[in-house]
Amino acid sequence: MLDTRAVYRFERICESAFPKALTRDAPMAELQALAARIWAERKMEGELYVRANTGTSHDGKKISYCETGRVKEGYAYADIVLARHERSPYVLLHEMAHALGHHQHGPSFVHCYIELLVEYGGMDRATLVDMMLAGGVRL
Repeated sequence: MLDTRAVYRFERICESAFPKALTRDAPMAELQALAARIWAERKMEGELYVRANTGTSHDGKKISYCETGRVKEGYAYADIVLARHERSPYVLLHEMAHALGHHQHGPSFVHCYIELLVEYGGMDRATLVDMMLAGGVRL
């Protein structure tokens, strides 16, 4: 079951509870380095691109997104586009969960996103689970 609205609602509601280091605007070079570190530590195949652009339209505003695919056998890629107003570590971690193979906002995405927020964002797992459940996200 997809929880796209619940995940986005969780992020909007809980953004103020995230550490400032996760929600601040960050330089693209810093976000690219974090993404490369995660990609390498997770031993992912293929190319990872993290770039600044306008994003894609969703409900009348521009949002970040991740596109993944295989160009040919043995060559995979993930292309993360960070919209101007969404260049923060927590948005990157959200998009990295997609890049790591969790394309829909279902339970596997949520578990990966929690892992990334704990490992790279310094968040407490129990607190995140509580906030997600309170926000209607299915685990």
